[in-house]
Amino acid sequence: MKKLSTYLFLILFSFQAPSWTDDIRDFEIEGISIGDSALDYFKETEIKKNIRENQYLGSDGEFFDAAFHNYPFFTTYDSLQIVFKKNDKKYIIHSLSGVIYFYDKFDNCLEKQKEIFEELSNLFKNSKIKKLKKTKHPSEELGNTWIHPIYFIFKSFDEAELTCIDASRESKKDDYLLISIGSKEFVKWLVEYYS
Repeated sequence: MKKLSTYLFLILFSFQAPSWTDDIRDFEIEGISIGDSALDYFKETEIKKNIRENQYLGSDGEFFDAAFHNYPFFTTYDSLQIVFKKNDKKYIIHSLSGVIYFYDKFDNCLEKQKEIFEELSNLFKNSKIKKLKKTKHPSEELGNTWIHPIYFIFKSFDEAELTCIDASRESKKDDYLLISIGSKEFVKWLVEYYS
């Protein structure tokens, strides 16, 4: 059973060279990592078309995000969200998130989260783990939506997040698992933004 779990994990995260690491840049989602240029994976016209300017990231003008859904090279995730600085012509990635939808099967999301958590705990042995209790989603627009977050905090202050989102019926959203990695610079900005 343990071999099956390890196999599923390697497929899920698509590592180039699996190893024990404490460098977030070695962690990949669909072959993409922090510090890469989004232009290595998407055309500039696609990036510009998918920028979500009305989202929280664009509100102070420093960071923007672009969301990509069901691209042909996605093998594990239903969508990706890439964060970059507004005026960066190279579109260097500061944060990257992958989403897997569970379509009203929230228990399946929690099972997958537990499985991935065990693998990440072994992979990021020197990171600090913060497992938070079930919390109401901060966005009022999502109604009675709950999140189940786990964070891996690195000595460099980069972060990885593994969160199940239990979407409310009134939000008309689906339950999903979010796997996210963020650079120290982006994490600091995010904390300051929400403070």
